[in-house]
Amino acid sequence: MNKPIVFIDVETTGLSVTKDRVVKISLLKKYPDGKISKGSKLINPGIDIPSEATDIHGITNETIADSPTFDKVAAGVFEYLKDCVIAGYSVERFDLPILIEEFGRANLEFNTEDCQVLDLHKLYVKNEPRDLDGAYKHYVGEDNTLSDVDAMASIIDKQIEKYNIEDLNSTIEDLSSDRVDFAGKIINDNGTAKLTFGKHAGIPVIDVDKDYIRWMLNGDFSQDTKVKLKKLAGV
Repeated sequence: MNKPIVFIDVETTGLSVTKDRVVKISLLKKYPDGKISKGSKLINPGIDIPSEATDIHGITNETIADSPTFDKVAAGVFEYLKDCVIAGYSVERFDLPILIEEFGRANLEFNTEDCQVLDLHKLYVKNEPRDLDGAYKHYVGEDNTLSDVDAMASIIDKQIEKYNIEDLNSTIEDLSSDRVDFAGKIINDNGTAKLTFGKHAGIPVIDVDKDYIRWMLNGDFSQDTKVKLKKLAGV
């Protein structure tokens, strides 16, 4: 590399790039000569940190009470990223976009046109495909020459062995614990069925406007989703 690489990791108040805020930013810069500099900073987001977010990163409203707001550190972070390759795991999907939003609120325009990004997740998936052949290669250790169903049967045998699965029924239940419908339009969030999309995303189905429910029931959604929705909404 002829440029430094800056690895980015942010903790936030939630998963919305436009509505949520950064509560912690960690940066590591690796220079072409191998030199490394790094640091992290707690940020006061100026809004409440939901308990769901705290459960993930451990940062509470009390933790950041005396921390600076992002606009106080924005210029320094902006300069630190200047003329560098931006890197991270799924950095294109979340960390960089939410950081750009924070820069915008601080009246700093981040140049995305000339920005070089190295997304470790995309690199991982590119070189370790998550398709059936990739899974077969990973678990069985050789290229797949079998039919799909035979390959699947071989993969599960290796998975049971690798993960020491003694009770497959319990594993199936665990993998399905957050699923309500197969299309993923409704999810089980700690025992509460919630929608996963649109203006009512994250809202318990029972609290969703009944006109919206009827729109879904008459719309282009799977039969499975409609059956589950009708039962949950009581319409």
